[in-house]
Amino acid sequence: MPYETEHQVRQTDFTPANGGVSYLGTLRQQADQAEQDALLAQQQADEFARQQQAETEAYKAQLDALLAQQQAMYDQALLQQREQAIQQQQAKINQLERELQSMQAQNTAVYSQNRSQQQHAYQAQPAQTSNASVSAGVAVCMIMLVFISAIFWFSFLKKK
Repeated sequence: MPYETEHQVRQTDFTPANGGVSYLGTLRQQADQAEQDALLAQQQADEFARQQQAETEAYKAQLDALLAQQQAMYDQALLQQREQAIQQQQAKINQLERELQSMQAQNTAVYSQNRSQQQHAYQAQPAQTSNASVSAGVAVCMIMLVFISAIFWFSFLKKK
C-alpha cells in the first residue's frame, strides 16, 4: 500500500456513521475468505502429498515385486547352471568309469593270456628239458659205444 493510502486508513474514523463497520466487515470477510482459501490450499496440498505418497508406495511395491522376480529368475538360472555342471561332471565320471572298466577288462584278458602262456611254457619246458637230456644222454652213450667198439677193434686187430 502506498504511504498516503495507509495514512488515510489510519486516520479513518471507523464509526458506523462513516461506514467503518461495513469496512471492518469487509476486512473481516476478506480475512475469513483468505483463511478459508489457505485452509483449502493446505487441504489440497495434504491431498496431493497423500496421492504422491500412495503413488510412491505403489511404485516401490512394483519395484520390489520386479526385484523379487528378477532375483527368482537369477536364482533359477544359477540353479540350472549348477545342475548342468553337475550333469556334465557326472557324464565325465561315467565315461571315466567305463574307460576304467574297459582297461580293467583288457588288463584281465592280458593277464589271463600271459598266465596261460606262462603255464604252457612251464609245462612244455620240463618235457623239452627231459627230451633234450635223453637225447644228450643217448648221444653220449652212442659216442662211448663207438669209442669202446673202436678200442675193441683195435685191440682185436693188434692181436691178430
